[in-house]
Amino acid sequence: HTTKESDGNYCLSWCPSRTQNPMIVVGCGNQNSAKIFRQDSSQKWLSHEILDGHMMPVYDVSWAPSMGRSYHLIATASKDHHVRIFKLVDNKKDGFDVTPVAQLPDHNVEVWKVEWNVTGTILSSSGDDGKVRLWKYSLQSGEWKCMNTIYYDRQPESME
Repeated sequence: HTTKESDGNYCLSWCPSRTQNPMIVVGCGNQNSAKIFRQDSSQKWLSHEILDGHMMPVYDVSWAPSMGRSYHLIATASKDHHVRIFKLVDNKKDGFDVTPVAQLPDHNVEVWKVEWNVTGTILSSSGDDGKVRLWKYSLQSGEWKCMNTIYYDRQPESME
């Protein structure tokens, strides 16, 4: 059973797949994790897989569009200064096999937001450093790499 008192503040993202039953990933602040919820036959939402590894509260979650992939990707943002990416493969029995595929510490500050592009190939993240980082999987290295950093360079206002 999940309650705000036990899990803390929530963030959520719907699975964008149109070929599967409705699923959501819910970030559970006090648990330092996220949970996958699916509906049972009586339409009750039940917690299944847990995405863990963060050392502090999860602030945001984002479920990537699959666009023909045979697996799902979910990103999490946390107070522990990390973005994590999880790969979910349908095990054809009782849910997903969950594998952490990336831990991205580049912000070095609390990370508040993660969001995938429309094809699920580029992940954006933003944190207290005032920067937006764009992440892409590199086929050459087999790792997620920061491909660009965007920040607002405010010029001092004139005192005329």
